[in-house]
Formats: sequence, C-alpha cells, structure tokens
Amino acid sequence: MKEYLKRRLKKKIIVFVLSNLLWVLGMAVVIVVMSSMFMAFQSSEESVSSGVVSGNKNLAPEVLAHKSTVEKYASEKGISSEVPFLLAIMMVESGGKGLDPMQSSESAGLDPNGISGPELSIKQGVAHYYQTLQNAKKAGMADDKKAIVQGYNYGSYYPLWLQQNAKRHSVDVAEMYSRDYMAPIQRANGFPSAGTKYNYVNAVSQKDGRTYLYRDSGNFFYAELCFQYIAEGSEGTDATGDLQAGMDGFVVPLKNYTISSPFGYRILNGAPDLHRGLDMAANEGEPIYASKAGTVTISTTHKSWGNYIVIQHEGGAVTLYAHQSRLVATVGRQVKQGELIGYVGNTGDSFGAHLHLEMCKNSSLSSDMLIDPQPILFGKN
Repeated sequence: MKEYLKRRLKKKIIVFVLSNLLWVLGMAVVIVVMSSMFMAFQSSEESVSSGVVSGNKNLAPEVLAHKSTVEKYASEKGISSEVPFLLAIMMVESGGKGLDPMQSSESAGLDPNGISGPELSIKQGVAHYYQTLQNAKKAGMADDKKAIVQGYNYGSYYPLWLQQNAKRHSVDVAEMYSRDYMAPIQRANGFPSAGTKYNYVNAVSQKDGRTYLYRDSGNFFYAELCFQYIAEGSEGTDATGDLQAGMDGFVVPLKNYTISSPFGYRILNGAPDLHRGLDMAANEGEPIYASKAGTVTISTTHKSWGNYIVIQHEGGAVTLYAHQSRLVATVGRQVKQGELIGYVGNTGDSFGAHLHLEMCKNSSLSSDMLIDPQPILFGKN
C-alpha cells in the first residue's frame, strides 16, 4: 500500500513539474516573439529617421535660388552634409519666398518676419539648426535627423527633452511634446488658448489620421512635412555637373577643399615615408562623391584609414576614400560618377578633417601599384 501511494505521489509530482515546465517554455516563446516584433518595429521606425540621404527632391525654384547661400553658411559651421535638411526646412517654411525664407526671426528673439533680408534669414536659420544639432549630439542622437529637423520648429531643446524623458522621436512623441510640454509653457506666457485643438488638414495629416494641431504649441508633423523634400538612397541627383573634371574620366570628389599633403615620399620621424595618397582638407561633414563610376568593394573601418570606402572601376583600377565621418555607400553598390558616398571626417590616423584619396592600378592596394592622384585630377604635379 505504501509503495502504491509513493508511486501515485511521484507520478503527480512529475505531472506537476512537466505541466509547469511547458507553461514556462510557452511563456518564453511568447516573450521571444514579442521582443522580435518590438525590435523589428523599432528598427523600422529608426530606419525612416536615419536612412541614407542623397539630396533633395521637388524643391521649388525659389528655394534652389538660395542653395549657394545655404551652402556658404553651412560650410562656415562645418555642417555641409546638413544642406539637404536646411533646404527642406526652407521649402516648408516659405517655399523660398519673402525676406525671411527660413522664418528664423523668432529664433533670433525678433518678431515674426523681423529679419530684413534673405541672407540674414539663412545665416540665422543655419545657426539655429546648428544649435539643435549640437544638442542632439549631446543627447546621443546625432543620426536622428527627424528629431533635429523637428527641433527647428520646437526649439533646440527638443533633443535634450527626448534624452531626459528616455524617448525617441516619432509623431506620437512629438504630439506629446506639443500638448504636454509646450502648451502649458505657452499658457503661462500669456497665450491662454495654447493647447486647444484646431483643424489642420493636408496630405501628411490625412495620411496619419490626425487632422489637427495644438494652438500656439508648434507643429508635431513638422519633420514629416520636411522629409517630403528629402531624397533617400538612389533618389537624389548626382553632383557630376558641379565637380571639377580631371583626366581619364575622373572628377575631383569634393566641391570645397584645400590640398594639404601631396602623394609621395616625405620625412616622418627622421626617415622617408611614403604618403600613399592625396590629402584634401575640408570641413567635417563636407560631402564626398565618387570620382568615377564603379562598384563599392569595401565600406568599413580601419585603424589607420578610419572609415573608408574602396570603389573598383572598369578596367580594374580602384579609388580609396579615407577618414570619413560617416559612410553612405555600402558594399556591392553600383555608384555613378558624382554620386554621394560619404562625408569628410577625422577618423583613424588623422590630424584634422580631410579626405585621404588613393588611386591604385588594381585592387591589391600595394604601394608599388599606387598612382599619384594629383596629375589625374588636376593635370599637373
């Protein structure tokens, strides 16, 4: 009898353990699936915000007329790579029209349209964007371009608010900022109707399903409006027509630069040392373009070259672009001449922002097969 009871008890224990084990395993599967779905959703959301930007699209002629001025002040701030976003902002703010095309008067502490000319407007607009970008860097979200663009409308504090509240930019979060943060401040500052809803109907709001904004509390669709004019991936036009032509079908890969160190042997630490390429000093963030059409064979990081890209051209020759701040072109990509491939930086064994450009007769990149880029690009030694 005792043995029978023992067997019954043992059986019950085994059944209990197995049933609980199955429940635990089932819950683990559910958690893994939900985590995967969340990560996929998060990745999808972030890819929209930090995708590869290749230029602009659908800009009005009035905006394009101001492009050189935007490039001038962006270059002065060392943010040439931000020009597409600045032009998109101008498109949303004014379509390039009027004396204050960047609508930057209020960011300078003036009344709306208080700036007296387009150049002053652009200078102040670039400065305001630059401050927002700096705050985004402090907040660890320099690549979240939608957060930075939204900050042009909300104020440069927006990226810091995101960090302090453990948020990432989205339309939902932007609405929260407008309703719960900006509106109370505006009411305290003498705008009693701030935060009340009003109708706001356009293609962007209709697609989203929220056809309203909060009065005197910014536009939580602002980044979405601007990104209508941003070209990602292969949408952007190349810069071939703006680049200086060289020999053998190559073009100079930068628009704004100063040659800082030529190819060849130089004395380094008291001994001859081969400088493998041509150094072209430029502002950090200056766009780098493919010197010739080809296939990207390397896009990675190296101890000496920093972030670098290698492009193989028809006939076997290759070009190498080193010390980039950010790589755009990926391995296997077929790039056109003049297509954006990255941005000037100071990564790797580098002292000051510049592009180190190498040319080689083949993909070996061995020193005895290197070519001096200067005669090819400029027709002189």
